Amino acid sequence: AAAAHLSAVQWGFVLVAGILLLAFTLTAVAGLHHASATGVTAVSAAAPIVTASVVAAARHAGIPPSQLFGMGVVLAAALTVYALGHAEESRSPREQEPAPSLRRSVTQAGQTSP
Repeated sequence: AAAAHLSAVQWGFVLVAGILLLAFTLTAVAGLHHASATGVTAVSAAAPIVTASVVAAARHAGIPPSQLFGMGVVLAAALTVYALGHAEESRSPREQEPAPSLRRSVTQAGQTSP
């Protein structure tokens, strides 16, 4: 009901935002075919930084220090996820210990491992 009262400028914003979100989602899904899930997740986690920057640029406004701090925290978290995931993925399969839930998985012989 509220959508019926949007102006042409507001509908333009909805359209552009929708296209950007669709492009982001399609890119992330396509990225899973060419990159590790950790890398794609880390890039996706940094999306709020891009969003805040686009909004600030569109409004020709600065980003307040508190928001810059938050963006720094998000960036640090995304880089941490990437670094830890990359380190885990680069280890050889023999060095990797299965997750606790997988330790009791069914083996090739059909028996449950201890």
